[in-house]
Amino acid sequence: MLRGTPIASTKYNYCQISRTAVGVTFRQNDADVYGRSGSDIDAQMATALSQLMVGLDQDIIEGRRHPGTAAADPGTFGGLDYFIDTGVDSATNVTDLSSAALTEKTLADLFQSVFYKVGNNMGKVLLVDAWTKRKINAFWQPGVRQTRSENVIGTVVDKIATDFGEFEVFMHQGVPKGKAFLINPSYVELGHYGSRGRWNTRPLPVTNDTVEEEIYGDYTLKVKNAVAMGKIQEISQSA
Repeated sequence: MLRGTPIASTKYNYCQISRTAVGVTFRQNDADVYGRSGSDIDAQMATALSQLMVGLDQDIIEGRRHPGTAAADPGTFGGLDYFIDTGVDSATNVTDLSSAALTEKTLADLFQSVFYKVGNNMGKVLLVDAWTKRKINAFWQPGVRQTRSENVIGTVVDKIATDFGEFEVFMHQGVPKGKAFLINPSYVELGHYGSRGRWNTRPLPVTNDTVEEEIYGDYTLKVKNAVAMGKIQEISQSA
């Protein structure tokens, strides 16, 4: 019997449970509060859900893949920073500037490197931190021409036109300082585990004089073809 030799390996991920409970007293829940429509528990749950979604958004970028060992050490999914890394895939495009300043050439070299590997399937969205966005805005300031009647000055670069295509530049507060990610949204997908994996609420047993509910979600991130994306890290935050 012949056994085939695998020529590719599948990049897997784990699911991650996010949950939080909210409780308010019966009196507070039934009270009419100025400026609020509905019950207090609904308002508190909406706030809690917003906080959970911010955390999930952060994990999509910075999450670390971990299988989990117990309730006190739960499993977590890996994010973009984890999968777009040579430690996970040696063919991934990672540029380490070692605290040097970002330049136009740095970006062009990354675009070219990805282009030669996957062609037009390469990522065309550049996620950056605030400093990197300021640097990109400044690259083309000398070439900006404005009329004398213009009463607003400044340069904001949201797209970069190159020989490798047009790249969108998107500043995100969740991107770690000193990093930038070139992604193809078609290869990144947020998934949930089963029918209960989507954000959902459920009542909790009554204790004392409170009404309590819980928000629960079980999500993971699918990152495919990481070689079509890239990362620049250790970007100077002062030069």
